[in-house]
Amino acid sequence: MPTSLATLTSAISSAPSSAPSTTAPTSPAVPPRRDRRRPARPRPARTAPGEREGPPPGGHAEPSDESLPAAALRELHEETGIPPQAVTPWPGYETVPLDIDIHDMDSRPSKGEPEHVHFDLRFLFRLHTTDEVPVVLQEDEVGGIEWRSADRVLSPTLREKLLKLPLQVEPEAANASAIPSPQGKPSRVDPRKQDPLPQEAIVPAEETNTRAWLIYGQRQLARAYTPPIPDPLAWTPWEGVGPGAEVLGDITGRRVLDVGSGDGHHAVHLAQAHGARVTGIELSPTQHERAISANAHVDGVWFVQADVAEYVAGAEPFDAAYAIGTLAFIDPHRSLPALRDGLSPGAPLILSLLHTDLHGRGPSTEVAPREQMILLRDHPPLPTQMWVLAPRLWEDLLTEYGFRVEAIDLFPHPDENATVIQQLIRARRIPDRPARVSSRPRSTRAPAAHAAVGVGANLLSEQGVLLGRHRRPLPPVTPDAGTLDAYERDGDAVVRDANTAHVRQTGQGALLGHPYD
Repeated sequence: MPTSLATLTSAISSAPSSAPSTTAPTSPAVPPRRDRRRPARPRPARTAPGEREGPPPGGHAEPSDESLPAAALRELHEETGIPPQAVTPWPGYETVPLDIDIHDMDSRPSKGEPEHVHFDLRFLFRLHTTDEVPVVLQEDEVGGIEWRSADRVLSPTLREKLLKLPLQVEPEAANASAIPSPQGKPSRVDPRKQDPLPQEAIVPAEETNTRAWLIYGQRQLARAYTPPIPDPLAWTPWEGVGPGAEVLGDITGRRVLDVGSGDGHHAVHLAQAHGARVTGIELSPTQHERAISANAHVDGVWFVQADVAEYVAGAEPFDAAYAIGTLAFIDPHRSLPALRDGLSPGAPLILSLLHTDLHGRGPSTEVAPREQMILLRDHPPLPTQMWVLAPRLWEDLLTEYGFRVEAIDLFPHPDENATVIQQLIRARRIPDRPARVSSRPRSTRAPAAHAAVGVGANLLSEQGVLLGRHRRPLPPVTPDAGTLDAYERDGDAVVRDANTAHVRQTGQGALLGHPYD
């Protein structure tokens, strides 16, 4: 084991058992600190000739910090003024550092610090807003900051790691690391103009969501939080807004699928209050654990930890399905055809989906995910990729994959000052139709007549549009029309019918064209 690593592990293992795991370990090599100090200096070997680069914002962990990432977030706020709610941990690095920098520190007799080795655990965050973030520097410790694209970070190891990061969000929302400027001049760089990371490194949106819901479930398990069973069933986050379980129809004794069942409280309500036999499907193992620990004893409810598309492919068709705020985390081109095949003909599919978020961003007009945050009190936001689509787009997708949309309702937040809007979509799986016969058996005989070709004329003049009254059982007023005789061109037939009606007058009208149907 390298000497530096052995020093770090020894310091960690020698920390007193009563010390919080979030504080710096007690060791002569890494002394415990409660005072505030400047961020540690980078070693000269990490700096290219002719350039200077300060370290990222940071400092020592304090006893009040809940974790080392929380300490890093606090330092970021204290030294730059960037609020914690404006940043979020990079997915996959919520609890582990991106980089560990090791350097020697000179003694500081004024603070009683001997010469020692310093370990900087660098945690990775990024802005989750494209708005300009105000910077208020802690002037006694930081002279200024600047934004640098990842390829301009001078530390070779840190630069290499940043460039290899998979892009989690749209390129315009990605940011480089904030590096304190040695020139002491604060600078603000629009993060939307930073160089994006390589496109080939993009991580699928659903993988980002899987990680986010795993962490969300961990946090809720740590809080031991279980929401109450709703009564009645609510399709929106606001009590008394929107319909209840009646939109599912009569589900007594029916097999119902809860897509993204989470802790299972919706499924429990339908089983207990409506006699449904509900299967809650949940991909996140931590969310599934919450459901099992709280509701495994409830009759009529089964909880399954699996991908919904894979699960329904091997299950008996369900009589109804619903998703409350969850289907938008799955690519609709994957989820909707799977649900169509997993439902019985005529079965309802009820979807509660985000329409407009708390920042006033309305739905997308293209089928693509965008970044949305999962908010949980006392924790940094969790970035996700959601398909927040316009109602017409959802209707087109559902129609494409074998559903008939019966209604789409928008429910705004009850507080008129809030911008959030939920949409509730009621669709139904279209029954299977018999296959159409596209050809007839080969024969020398002509096929029996089964259709007639008609023609119509829309004749325009200064007097208006020419209409006629027919003795045949047609609509009461139609353009002049008739049938197409053998070997007759359609335009000739139109003129013939107009002549028969004794209304064709040269110079008063013109045949503009004729449609084919």
